[in-house]
Amino acid sequence: MLLAPLAAPIITGLFSAGSSLFGANKAEQAAKRSEKLARENAFGINFQSFLGRQAADAANTNQLAFAIGDRNFSNTLSDLDLKRQKDAAVFQGTTLDPIDAANKRDFSRAFSGMENSLENKEFAQRQNRQKLIDSVVARTAGLTGTFGPIAPIKASTIAVG
Repeated sequence: MLLAPLAAPIITGLFSAGSSLFGANKAEQAAKRSEKLARENAFGINFQSFLGRQAADAANTNQLAFAIGDRNFSNTLSDLDLKRQKDAAVFQGTTLDPIDAANKRDFSRAFSGMENSLENKEFAQRQNRQKLIDSVVARTAGLTGTFGPIAPIKASTIAVG
């Protein structure tokens, strides 16, 4: 009984000490959880900034690649277009074009008609006669030096075909 007046404060002290230890443990756990959450948030922020830098680098690389491609191949497209235009012009100028085919046919008919005309045949005979006269004159000159004067040859008596 002697301890009876002290029992209440001792019990209260023990209870409060236990509850303060329990509260301290909870506070320490909460501090650890918040520290872990802060680390996770910092990692997430760092990772997101890393991804942003990677995306920016990729965009710059892509931009650089397109710029190089534009510098190297900007004339290629115009060359390809010129080739397409030339191919189209060649296709239009072939015998598949009916107007071109008709013009060529008319020209060949007219040309063959001129070749077989009387004027053209007479012109060819005059040219052949002149060639024959020139060759006879050259032979006569050569013979004159060796045998003396030779009787003149009349070219009009030589038949020319």
